[in-house]
Amino acid sequence: MTEAQYPADEVQPAQPSQGTEEQSLEVRVKAMLEGTQPFDREAIRDYVLRTEQERETYRKLSERDPLTGAYNRRKFEHDLEATAHKADRIHFDFSLIYIDLDFLKQINDGPGNHADGDTALRTVTGVAHKMLRDYDSDHLYRIGGDEFAIILEGTDLSQGVAIAERLKQAINEAKLSVSMGVSNYKGVADSTIGLVQSADRALYKAKEQGRNKVVAAEPLLD
Repeated sequence: MTEAQYPADEVQPAQPSQGTEEQSLEVRVKAMLEGTQPFDREAIRDYVLRTEQERETYRKLSERDPLTGAYNRRKFEHDLEATAHKADRIHFDFSLIYIDLDFLKQINDGPGNHADGDTALRTVTGVAHKMLRDYDSDHLYRIGGDEFAIILEGTDLSQGVAIAERLKQAINEAKLSVSMGVSNYKGVADSTIGLVQSADRALYKAKEQGRNKVVAAEPLLD
């Protein structure tokens, strides 16, 4: 029996897909702007709201590392400057932790190849995110192939080192090794350039000392 043989009340009209609805809305708004269709305030509002939501989604995605979901380097550089300006304005310290996943090359060269390396990077991210929730912080960034950074507001150097030690232990429990360098804004460096340099030097010392260590930064010499 063909569709035409069914009673009219049993023939179900095709439902437009979401993509068709969105396209229809865009076409209607374009027609309004061209003056070929009456102005519809509600349609304009819906179109603007949808466009703003899409723009915000794209903005958020552009700030994330696609592999791990951590913030990316560009977001780190922006947030570091913003945090320093805030610290100068209302007078508080903050710590910067640099993290290097040890032996990533060997992990990548193992039986699982890069899949194992990707898993290791995601594991570091997952452990760090879980622990940082205890400190009401979402400032975790992947800034290089095997490097991460964490910004911890309202902590002095000793507090930053203690948190780094706790994080290292948690990552070690996941059977991974990490080296960390910890610096502090105002406590060690009075500029973001000095802060990054001192954290990087502390990280280098941790690797020099055999890896899987946390090293506190020392003030940079002029």
